[in-house]
Amino acid sequence: MSTKYEITYITTAVKQQVLADWPMTFEDFERAHATEEAILQHHLSTGRYQGKALDDVLPEPASAIRLALDFDIPSILPAAFSTLSSRDVSLDWDELRKPGTDPEGWDMLGVEMVRTARWSMLTAPDLLRLMKGRTALVPIIKA
Repeated sequence: MSTKYEITYITTAVKQQVLADWPMTFEDFERAHATEEAILQHHLSTGRYQGKALDDVLPEPASAIRLALDFDIPSILPAAFSTLSSRDVSLDWDELRKPGTDPEGWDMLGVEMVRTARWSMLTAPDLLRLMKGRTALVPIIKA
């Protein structure tokens, strides 16, 4: 809406927050990964991090990709696609949180400790980019 109604200060603030949430250099990516691992370890020992599920603490990559493509923030795309490439496509953020979903089922799945994604936010070209990236990463991971 801020773009549609030309409220540039809101658009700028949103872009700055998105840029702050995602690393743009390899070194920043390594630091962010180390931070995420530390949060995960704390989360595994207590079941929650700052009273929240893991997905509610760390940025969600599919929505970040959508924002980056829609609002010309390409510098976060490598980190967001890389992060998304490690997510299980069967763990959908929206599906696991829709009304009527049994919280007991969340605990059985360990949803509070796994990372999900908002898969429906991605277009077919986005998914194709992701699949190509995963394919390119497989030989590197096996090496």
